Amino acid sequence: AEAAYGPSALDTVAKLEAQGYQLRTQEPQSSYLRPAHYLAVHQGRREVVLGVRGTRDPRDLLTDGDVTQVPFQGSTAHRGMTLAAEWLYAACVDALEDEAQQLSLRGDCKVSKHYRY
Repeated sequence: AEAAYGPSALDTVAKLEAQGYQLRTQEPQSSYLRPAHYLAVHQGRREVVLGVRGTRDPRDLLTDGDVTQVPFQGSTAHRGMTLAAEWLYAACVDALEDEAQQLSLRGDCKVSKHYRY
């Protein structure tokens, strides 16, 4: 997700291309409950990456600060993070599935975290 922290959309593209990725979709600006993100593909590695930017500006703090506890998969989670994740899933699931199908991927999914301090 490091590429999502660039100062511009073009910076994100440059960082991804330098690593062999092709950008498929991008939302470089965040808003309340809608995180900035990108979808990129590396043909050689047969990888589809959904990079989600964390907190970078005041708009992100609105989502971060919505800490009301809501039910989530048998437990509870912060409302802001839960709703943002649900929005991101709805916004990206079709594109993720299409890219995975084109690369003949069969359900393998790696989740990684990136914290930028």
